[in-house]
Parts: sequence; C-alpha cells; structure tokens
Amino acid sequence: MVDVRYEPFREIIILSRARYSVEDFIRTIGLVSGSGVVQWAEGLVFTHHMLPWSETTIKEAVNGRIYWSHVTYAELPTYKPVLESKDGRIKLAVVDASYDQIMKEAVKRFKVLDRLDSFYKGERRQPRVVTKPS
Repeated sequence: MVDVRYEPFREIIILSRARYSVEDFIRTIGLVSGSGVVQWAEGLVFTHHMLPWSETTIKEAVNGRIYWSHVTYAELPTYKPVLESKDGRIKLAVVDASYDQIMKEAVKRFKVLDRLDSFYKGERRQPRVVTKPS
C-alpha cells in the first residue's frame, strides 16, 4: 500500500507586487507576459511568478516555503471566464481559483497589503481628536 499525503505550502513570500486597473492589468499581462491565462479568487484577478527552481528554492519548498518573485493583480468583483481589452485586441483566459484555499489566502493578503498602503500614504480617515473640557 502506498501512503499518499497532501502537505500544502505553509508560507508564500511575495517579493514584489503591483495593483492595476482591470484594463491596465489586461494590457500588462497580455502584452508583457504573453501567457494569456490568469487566476481569479475573492474578487481579484491575478497572476504570479515564482522564483526559478534552484537548490535553495527546492530546499525551501520542501520545508513548506515558496517565493513569488512578483504578483500582478486588479480588482474584479465578479468572476468572468474571459477578460478582453476595450479595443478587443487582447484576451485573457481566467481560471476560477476560488476553490484553492492557498490562492484564497494569498488574495486576502493582497487586500490587506493594499489597505496598509492606503493607510501609510495618508489616504486613511483622520482620527477624531477628542479634547478634555477645560
């Protein structure tokens, strides 16, 4: 009998990320990456690139840690199987990755990082100042 175990990665380290509008996402991925296939989960369409496999990255993966060298994403509240640029010249196939718990967790983290970015750029609501009566 063969023992089969599922051991998902315990940690994903994201080295860089970029958030775009949907149109810019389509153009960037369609023209630069050329892959034509992206993923969707939790209201974001995204793609990621892993660091190339090497002795170091393989050791890290065996220990449950992988590295994404870059993540590109855009807000897309509702899943669509195909994204098309406004001029119709670029089409991307969209894979619904919402069934994948790892991808769902990664997307949730992108959203948290976006909120932190907004907070540190001063786009947060100013705190209410409460003064004691004299």
